[in-house]
Amino acid sequence: MAIVFPNGTQSGAVLQTKQYIKNYPVSDSISAGSWTSVAGIQGRITPSSTSNFVRVKFVLPLSASGYANSCIRIARSINSGSWGEVDSAHQSTYGNRPRGHHMSIYLVGGNWSNNMNIVMDIIDFPNTTGTVDYRPEFISNNGVTLYWGYNQPGYNGNDYAAAPCYLILEEIDNSVLTTYDGQAS
Repeated sequence: MAIVFPNGTQSGAVLQTKQYIKNYPVSDSISAGSWTSVAGIQGRITPSSTSNFVRVKFVLPLSASGYANSCIRIARSINSGSWGEVDSAHQSTYGNRPRGHHMSIYLVGGNWSNNMNIVMDIIDFPNTTGTVDYRPEFISNNGVTLYWGYNQPGYNGNDYAAAPCYLILEEIDNSVLTTYDGQAS
């Protein structure tokens, strides 16, 4: 679904909104130590101005097969180019550990009560009027199977165990957004 305003008729901060929903469960097998795209969800938006921002929001219900220290980040690709972390100013490591936009996830797995809902929300400045794709990426200290959108270990058609994964992309007019560096004095 996309809400797009014809040129010259925009009013307000949000110029277009796109929503991507994964209504059925997916699982991913993750190898240790490398960023991997996950949840089978990815979205695309084409900003109308190079000076506009894109708000990226993921909601990802998650369970796992076992124990894993891990984190998730938001990645982007411009004009179908290579994938990279959204925020280039974001510190990519802490000591020898990678950092993500939602970090320090300790997955215990194997029990429905250990499920979690990952919510990531960030403002990006892609500086382009080309197509911009966004997706979540996951890294872990060991191999693990991730279950998105349903309880692990078995879905078994239980309607109460299912929840959708979704991504919302919004183009925001640069004239109405002010950002501050929280570490500036």
